[in-house]
Amino acid sequence: MRQGCAIEPSRPVVTTLVFGVRDGRDSRGDSDAAHVRDQRRGCATPVAPFSAAVVAGDICFISGQPAIDPASGQFRPGTVEEEFAVAFSNVLAIAKAAGFAATDLTYVHVALADIGDYGAVNAVYRDVLGNPDDLPARLAYAVSALPFGAKVEVQAIAVRPDTSPE
Repeated sequence: MRQGCAIEPSRPVVTTLVFGVRDGRDSRGDSDAAHVRDQRRGCATPVAPFSAAVVAGDICFISGQPAIDPASGQFRPGTVEEEFAVAFSNVLAIAKAAGFAATDLTYVHVALADIGDYGAVNAVYRDVLGNPDDLPARLAYAVSALPFGAKVEVQAIAVRPDTSPE
């Protein structure tokens, strides 16, 4: 049953978001880590042995996301614009599950199978994030290949804003 990305925090410093946890233990057998259980709300399941994200204090490190359909868990091939939209949506869903907003994104990495797709990705990126004065820092680069023959993969870092009184 896929309901909610409930996070069960128990570690004060580092939280690992692990999908498909069995018996409350992560892959290291550690039962103290907080987890996003296998009931996801719009979160794509990692397709290899890694965490979807790791939260260290007020920083969330989101692993690379190809265009994996969260409902089916399958790669969704398409144009680079379509793949980027799905991949970036996965990044935002994982950030939200970890308690971060799109406005908390501070650094985005975009891996492209073809650097010629840079302009097309920029157009979708601009549409998704909006205000060009408040965009996260970004790195876009070409790679020789991506898993599943994907055209794009996106990873990100989010930082919770300091809300302490000055």
